[in-house]
Amino acid sequence: MNRKRPISNYPQAENFNDGDFLLGLHNGTTSKFPQEIIVSAGPTGESGTSGTSGSSGTSGSSGTSGTSGSSGTSGTSGTSIYWRGEWDSSTEYVPNELVYYIGSSYICINEDTTGKDPVAFPEYWELVSHAGSSGTSGTSGSSGTSGSSGTSGSSGTSGSRGPALFTLETSSGDITITSNSAIRTSGSGAAYATSSESYPTAFLTCKPNTSASGNQGQMFLRSGAIDYGFYFINSNLYYKINSTTGVVGSYSASDTLSVIVSSTGVTLLQNGVVKQTGAYSSGQFSISLLLWGLNEGFTNIGFGYLQSSTSGTSGSSGTSGSSGTSGSSGESGTSGSSGTSGSSGESGTSGSSGTSGSSGTSGPSGTSGSSGTSGTTPSTDLSLTGYLTVNGLTSLSEVTEVINSTPAANTSTVVYDFSTGANWYHSSATTNFTANFTNVPTTNNKAITVTIIINQGATAYIPNALQINSVSQTIKWAGGSATGSSNQVDIIGFTFIRSGDVWAQVLGQINTFV
Repeated sequence: MNRKRPISNYPQAENFNDGDFLLGLHNGTTSKFPQEIIVSAGPTGESGTSGTSGSSGTSGSSGTSGTSGSSGTSGTSGTSIYWRGEWDSSTEYVPNELVYYIGSSYICINEDTTGKDPVAFPEYWELVSHAGSSGTSGTSGSSGTSGSSGTSGSSGTSGSRGPALFTLETSSGDITITSNSAIRTSGSGAAYATSSESYPTAFLTCKPNTSASGNQGQMFLRSGAIDYGFYFINSNLYYKINSTTGVVGSYSASDTLSVIVSSTGVTLLQNGVVKQTGAYSSGQFSISLLLWGLNEGFTNIGFGYLQSSTSGTSGSSGTSGSSGTSGSSGESGTSGSSGTSGSSGESGTSGSSGTSGSSGTSGPSGTSGSSGTSGTTPSTDLSLTGYLTVNGLTSLSEVTEVINSTPAANTSTVVYDFSTGANWYHSSATTNFTANFTNVPTTNNKAITVTIIINQGATAYIPNALQINSVSQTIKWAGGSATGSSNQVDIIGFTFIRSGDVWAQVLGQINTFV
């Protein structure tokens, strides 16, 4: 049987090419090496078409599992936050509790928080979200009607009358003080009025009892060793202010002599006319009265101090009127939007101390002090220079007015000096004339009245024109016109009305007396 074997099976195939077919002979016992080439190998053919891929082989069994890695580190646990609502001063809060306070929210960061509010104690609280800005305020409601006034309290009790301000002491037994306060003596002597207190103003008035020859006297207000006042020898009157002396002139028993000492200076008057002034520089006064008389001395003595007395206890206040009804409240403005929550800042420094509590209710008022002692009323004449303003009702028992007899009514213009008085009397008149009133005050909203009395002769004359402070004015006569009455007494009255810095009206009228 012939078998096809590769040449490589034969050791002698070194002389053959791979692919040659050999013919071998077999003798039935052993194989023999081919003896000859039957067919030589041809050239190599082209590659054949690739065969179809075989199916995948069965997957191998899984390998052994590797050793497990070690567990990672556990993450930090989250913080729990608890909402406690609006902050309460009596509640004890602990860290991580959240509260609401004045529009903002805060988280507790410390222990022991009772009574510690989030604003004043930032070391215990941390701001979480800030309150939004306030909305626009609503319009205020109209004011309520005012309550009626309470009833006035009753008047306080008047203070009791005080004691006399001075005492009189004599240095000679021959000086007497009579019922009309006259000091009379036939010899030399002095009377002193002293006071243990000091007052802002002192005054002294009196009359020389006679101007006869041989009469002598002194009337001084004395401060220490300094004298202020008048003295007379025989019929001549003199003044003394400190160490300065001088002649005043003549005097009569009817004259009123006045000495006034105050912080503004010293004023000496004779019948209300200033005769001498001077300085007073002794500070608070400690003044005594010195009167010295030879023969008749002085009468009608008035001496005193001007001082303020404490008012009586005030009456209780009247009941307050009830309060008026409150106006309705305006609508609330729209709330502002909440602000963006800021990031948590570092703990702030300690807050400032809280606002102090309101003051307690005032205690009741203490009882008013007792009324001061009233000054004594001068017992004789009191002369004043300048304006006297009285507010309220004035009650006078007797009133006299100064009447001037000069100037004469015998020129085309007659000047009337208002500073000497408001009444003038003419025993006769020789012509119609212009009445010029000078030194008239020009204070607004005042009415001033003056009077001219004329004893008419066979031909009557009147002031048919008028000037105030040398400025011509228009007279509005009662009834439209005015004439005098011969051989009668005519009283001509004028009223000046001052308003708006001008003489608004000058009104005149004539009354005739038979």
